[in-house]
Amino acid sequence: MMNPDSYVFTAECPHCKEQRGVSCSRNQARTGEPIEVYAIACDHRWRLTPEDSKKLREQTTVLQP
Repeated sequence: MMNPDSYVFTAECPHCKEQRGVSCSRNQARTGEPIEVYAIACDHRWRLTPEDSKKLREQTTVLQP
């Protein structure tokens, strides 16, 4: 069962240097802070840069207030 607060998209893992399916909390992403993501495929967590976080919020309607 999927978490309704979870938002799934792709991002490059800074550890593996590979595109990964990642998820973040929609509520956390709406705060304006850098978005923290998790990639289940490689079990890595990281924060998107402030610029990438802003770009994701601008291009993704589900993360807009």
